[in-house]
Amino acid sequence: RIASDGVATDLFGSARRLAEVRRKLKAILSLEGNETDIAWLRLPYPGPNGSGEGPSGRRSTQQQRSSPAGQPLEAPALHSAPVQVGQSLEALWAPPRGLILAAPALAVAGDFSYTTGCLALPPSTQTLSPAMDRSEQTMLCLPTDVPEPNAPQYQRHLDEMLIRLATVLLGDLVVVFPSHAALRTTAASIRRALEKQRVLLMAQGQDGSVRQLWHTFRSESRVVLLGAGAFWDGGMPLERPPACVVITRTPFPALSDPLLAARADIWNDQQNQFVVPHAALKLRQALGGLAWSHWRRNAVVLFDHRLQTRSYGPTILGTLPRCTHYQEPVAQVIERIEEWIRG
Repeated sequence: RIASDGVATDLFGSARRLAEVRRKLKAILSLEGNETDIAWLRLPYPGPNGSGEGPSGRRSTQQQRSSPAGQPLEAPALHSAPVQVGQSLEALWAPPRGLILAAPALAVAGDFSYTTGCLALPPSTQTLSPAMDRSEQTMLCLPTDVPEPNAPQYQRHLDEMLIRLATVLLGDLVVVFPSHAALRTTAASIRRALEKQRVLLMAQGQDGSVRQLWHTFRSESRVVLLGAGAFWDGGMPLERPPACVVITRTPFPALSDPLLAARADIWNDQQNQFVVPHAALKLRQALGGLAWSHWRRNAVVLFDHRLQTRSYGPTILGTLPRCTHYQEPVAQVIERIEEWIRG
């Protein structure tokens, strides 16, 4: 009797879960013609010897995807999300309630238009963007002699600079990547060279979780961290902040992602109204945690030459706090960083 009661309980629980799945599936399938929500199917990412496809969905193309930890997804997953979250928040802004929103990444070069549009804030919203001055703490470095990210020699130049920086600083370096694939490529390229310099390389998804990586960075010397995903969130408390942070590429949103593509469709000028503001605030958020959640003197290297040559460069750089800027070839940048940190 006890065994049969246990089976009945398990079956009842399974039935409830199936009913919930059925309800959600019905809701998702009813989205046809609904412009306020989007649904998409994410297919398994194949292993090295497997086969499969990337996600597909309305307003998207297919691509290969992995989980946040960089591991293959094991089963198809059906997702849905609101295209505009602001519609769900309108009741929150309604009078007579008064609210204050405070965050380090709300304004794009002092302009709140992007955030106001995304959150559907009322016209009566008052905005305040106090200028932050980090010029005594942070040197913002823009190497002038590096290829653009899609150029053939970009990876070699990045690897060489990271090895030289890690050697000069004896580790004490955090490198942030736009994807786990880019992270793995760099880790494979520089790991042995750093080992020869007695510098420990810790790569997210290969050598531990985000928390494990930061624990090692805090408790040991001569460590370099390579991170993606959660490293952009800026929310990890740093008991031992890095001397130098390298941003390998500007974090532009991937419009092959169904949800991001749907949200980009809302704007008349996707590049200037969505893509650039999204990247600027994501960069500001990441550096807010990695470089400015403390007062240790540090350097930030933006290893993306497009910020110096494209029209959106001033907007993205203008979203960051005031820093000491340094634009020179890589060799001089590394020398200046060493002087800045040691001085």
